[in-house]
Amino acid sequence: MSDRSRIALARIATIGPPLVLVTSALVGVIVAAQVRSVVIQGSSQTIAAGASGLAAPCLSVVEGRSTLTEAGCDDLARAVGQRLETGQVYAYRLIGLDGVVLYSSTADDTGRRVAVVGFDSAADGRVTSSVESADEAGVDADGRVLRVVAPVRKGDVGPVIAVAESIKPFAPIAASVRESVLIVWLAVGSGAVFTSVATGLIARRAVRAIDTQRGLTDSLNQRLRDSLADIESQSLGVLQALSATVDARDQYTARHSLGTTEVAFRIGGALGLSPHDQTVLERAALLHDIGKIGVPEALLLKPSALSPEDYERVKEHSEAGARILETVPFLADVVPIVRHHHERWDGSGYPAGLAGEDIPFLARVLAVADSFDAMVSERPYRGPLPRRLAIDEVVLCSGSQFDPAVVDAFVAWAETTGS
Repeated sequence: MSDRSRIALARIATIGPPLVLVTSALVGVIVAAQVRSVVIQGSSQTIAAGASGLAAPCLSVVEGRSTLTEAGCDDLARAVGQRLETGQVYAYRLIGLDGVVLYSSTADDTGRRVAVVGFDSAADGRVTSSVESADEAGVDADGRVLRVVAPVRKGDVGPVIAVAESIKPFAPIAASVRESVLIVWLAVGSGAVFTSVATGLIARRAVRAIDTQRGLTDSLNQRLRDSLADIESQSLGVLQALSATVDARDQYTARHSLGTTEVAFRIGGALGLSPHDQTVLERAALLHDIGKIGVPEALLLKPSALSPEDYERVKEHSEAGARILETVPFLADVVPIVRHHHERWDGSGYPAGLAGEDIPFLARVLAVADSFDAMVSERPYRGPLPRRLAIDEVVLCSGSQFDPAVVDAFVAWAETTGS
């Protein structure tokens, strides 16, 4: 090997470890910021659902205008009062679509026309939220608060009939944010330290090998190939640690990401995927549920089947996961797979309602692996299904939920393994 190669390796031994640490720190900052946003958005959606649920039963619509009856006002005042007494909420206002306050925990506001930031978005059916100081929010409290402005509907899909503004303590949400960000930093930080140390050791080992065995070119090439394999393995370890940010929050789905990865790998082998596609598929499987970091634990651990409202909230995890992974450049190939792994062959899936071959191929593979591993895993509301029944269920959904070609490859593997 030439002196130029030896010099290059010596530079890698010196520069490589700090470069890995700096790069990992930047990735950690970006991912942590995205995770914070996802957690706050998830909490805002939950608060919005509660605020709307308080007001909707108390409202009536007369000639296209929402009104609050005396009985409805009393019911709403009682419900809000209980939350004020326990510190769950600092302030609550119900505002008609004409901007007039129908009810306010601050009596002076009732009957007044007010300007509320986010009112127009809420009137159009969108939830807005912001983290503010208590002084900015105009409430008598310490620290920061979360202001959520939400649409109020009669029914899940009815028209917007009013707007609810809630001001909640931010401290409990901040604690959840800190916990989630800490898990991310631990995952990225431990992987970065391990990889940087390994990179330095590997490069130095290669330099020593050049110095002592210049004539053994073939042997040295094998050493370098082994070293690159080590680095790839360590990178995979970092990805596994990131996937644990979700598993750590839910005892019932612990190891689900690893189980899904194993099944996806086997299906990929049966399909004859290239080594590159296998690697991309494995990474997507490891991280496919990372967006659930923004789903409240009460839903992840719910001991019964999810309600339609709960299901709509959980469905947001695929898009949230894709947004998190978009901030990491080397995971660009993984993003569309994570975003679309809940699409269905017949077009009735989410988030985009893609159908057939419009769904990314590796997302179709992941959909089968994810569903199968979920069926044979224990859930909060049921035990694991027998392997035979889970295989039959996958076959039954071929052509509706799953790509028939992927199901055929899955069966080719599943029928020759397990019991």
